[in-house]
Amino acid sequence: GAYSGFNNTSGTRNTFVGEGCGFTNSTGIRNTAIGASALKLNVQGDQNVAVGTFALEDFVADTDGHGQNTAVGYLSMAEATTGTANTALGSHTISSGLLTGDHNTAIGYQSGLALTTGFKNTLIGSAAGDAINTGEYNVAVGYGALSTEDQFGYNVAVGAFSLLVQDAADNAFNTAVGYNTGGSITTGIRNTI
Repeated sequence: GAYSGFNNTSGTRNTFVGEGCGFTNSTGIRNTAIGASALKLNVQGDQNVAVGTFALEDFVADTDGHGQNTAVGYLSMAEATTGTANTALGSHTISSGLLTGDHNTAIGYQSGLALTTGFKNTLIGSAAGDAINTGEYNVAVGYGALSTEDQFGYNVAVGAFSLLVQDAADNAFNTAVGYNTGGSITTGIRNTI
């Protein structure tokens, strides 16, 4: 497509298909971008996969060779800036936060939507963990699971709407398994239900 890989100077083994994708890549290697503006701002990041319009659009590696991100879906990781080794599958996954966190996995529409500096979160299901921005080591599986927590971590929510309104003022260490389990917990900690 027009302007894909436009600034590539010494980057090797890149694949850019779609208008403006890989536009600023100059030294990045082994990147794949498919879709308009996918991986558009990457300069030196390596081994990224961006499939979908605006996927990984704003990613710029903080150090030469950083990257290893996979973003598949419309706006998937669109606002990610320097995060490394993240996986986002689905439309709007990890898409509104300026992601600098590493090793996050988000699968499903708007899962991990607001992630910024959070790291090592696993979020599976539409809107799972969609408010988490700085939290870490959270696991949310199911529609709307752990959907209010934003800053803290060490929680496991398995089942639609489990730990739905939790927004603890500290790492909560809560575990909830089942539909709407722990659905009324707001700031409670160290619960297994």
